[in-house]
Amino acid sequence: FELDFTDALQIEILPPNDKVDALRYTLDGSIPDVDSPLYTAPMTINQTTIINVAAFRGDQRQSLRLNVHCARVDKLATTE
Repeated sequence: FELDFTDALQIEILPPNDKVDALRYTLDGSIPDVDSPLYTAPMTINQTTIINVAAFRGDQRQSLRLNVHCARVDKLATTE
């Protein structure tokens, strides 16, 4: 999914269930693997970024990745 923001965006990711040992992520558009950074705390995004997240149990990916496109914009669109 896509999120637009103007200044900074705090991202918190929760595991999909209690059978997950770790959440791993990438910021370069690649699919997370066992060597990707471990998500341990909310992160602040200051620029347009694509975050990919996958849940792991041991060395095995347990879930399809979550893809979030965080787009920094000058002004948020308003709905009327």
